[in-house]
Amino acid sequence: MICFLLMVIVIGFPLLMLVGIGALVLTIIAGIKANDGIAYRYPFTLRLIK
Repeated sequence: MICFLLMVIVIGFPLLMLVGIGALVLTIIAGIKANDGIAYRYPFTLRLIK
């Protein structure tokens, strides 16, 4: 959401690309860990249910 608001200023477009690449990399890492049988928690996520 913040990236879309910052698109009014030019910095929002590169920031959106960076967030997208980061999400892709973290998804690949989680897939590799799941294939190895290791539980993986995404960084920077809130644990609402324990």
